Amino acid sequence: MVIKHKIFVLLPLVFMFQNPTFSQVEGKVMRFDDLAILTPSLVYATSSCSGNSIEDPRGDMASDFMDLIKASCYLEGPVLKVTIEVAELPNELVFNRQGLAEGTTEYRWQAEIDVDGDPSTGSSTGSEYLVMAIHRVDDQTATTLPINEGVEAMGLKHISGNSWSIFPASLDINTATNTMTLRSEVPNISEDTSIVVNTLEQHPVNGYLGDVSNACMSPSLSARGYIVHVSSSSGGFEPNLIIANTNMTEPVTSVLEFFNKAGSLIADYEQVLEAGETLSAKPEDLANSQDVSHIGLRGSEDVRVSITYLAQVENASVVHVHESRVQSQRWRFYQGDWDATWDGIAVLNTSDSSVEIEITQYASFTAIRTVDMVLGPLEKGLMVLSSSFNSNEGSYFELTGDQPFSVVSLRGTQDQRYLWENLAIPL
Repeated sequence: MVIKHKIFVLLPLVFMFQNPTFSQVEGKVMRFDDLAILTPSLVYATSSCSGNSIEDPRGDMASDFMDLIKASCYLEGPVLKVTIEVAELPNELVFNRQGLAEGTTEYRWQAEIDVDGDPSTGSSTGSEYLVMAIHRVDDQTATTLPINEGVEAMGLKHISGNSWSIFPASLDINTATNTMTLRSEVPNISEDTSIVVNTLEQHPVNGYLGDVSNACMSPSLSARGYIVHVSSSSGGFEPNLIIANTNMTEPVTSVLEFFNKAGSLIADYEQVLEAGETLSAKPEDLANSQDVSHIGLRGSEDVRVSITYLAQVENASVVHVHESRVQSQRWRFYQGDWDATWDGIAVLNTSDSSVEIEITQYASFTAIRTVDMVLGPLEKGLMVLSSSFNSNEGSYFELTGDQPFSVVSLRGTQDQRYLWENLAIPL
């Protein structure tokens, strides 16, 4: 849904807890009995969110650290990750400025989460949950602090009316990229969920200032990529996974979903990777199963996954195949010399409905033979091309389907010692 207007109204929010005076948040005791927060009132259009990221005009706020530029959201397993980018995030800010009453919300960067996508439910702004980085005035002495020492993360769940309860959240601040990353377990995330982002500063002279995203975003529930083919040790090729955190400054979470050939989920595996860490493991060990056929990749976008295949013959060379993030309704690849090599394909239906695929061989731009393949939801198909087609020098193959799918094309020598990826081109 698109936000049509930016309207700020003062809505004092009263927080309800089992202990109404103190509550434990990420190990810190905070007083909430006098808390009030300025909350933006958002007027929604009926259209759905366009994706898992939003951009906002630069320069529409006087304070660069409140000038929202971009935001994105991802699911890392059960954890919602929201990254907020501003025009400039300084290393330090002045906290507890003179002229602000104790308990005033001085700074806040916030994600409003409407889990059911219905602005008429939840709070007065339609949100059931809030996740934020916040500082409330807690002393009458102005102090300059690094931002990560002056603000902290919290989550709020709407109860009724203006009453909310608190739940844990975490915060990572990166002043080099001008970003704040909030993480928290938010239940009931669905395809209808919409998230808007806003910022707030209570200035001692100018009063409340804030920026609101001019659109909403929604975390994708589908996998961000796939390892299309996991070879079987019993089939003569030993597989191994390489899972790398490409973020050199922050730990991230990788989530792998292991499927059998028919598309049934066998197991999932979640791993926190330290900054720059690379993990190597056998798929069957992580899934505790010999039936792994392909893998769905979730979690942080900073994680990159590759798979290696090593033929179980003497003096074999390993091949590395990177994760696939591309789906297309039409693919093309070229035939090798089948006297010396073989060509094989793995075709993965990445959708939740069946797909009908035609595999057609072309010679001199003329179709000479077509073979059909029907795959159920998340089912994988395998084919050695010479088992269904005749060798034709200079020929190429096209795969076309009634909805997008993923392809990996492999080529190897007849003695199995050497194997490599044969580029499949999405058209």
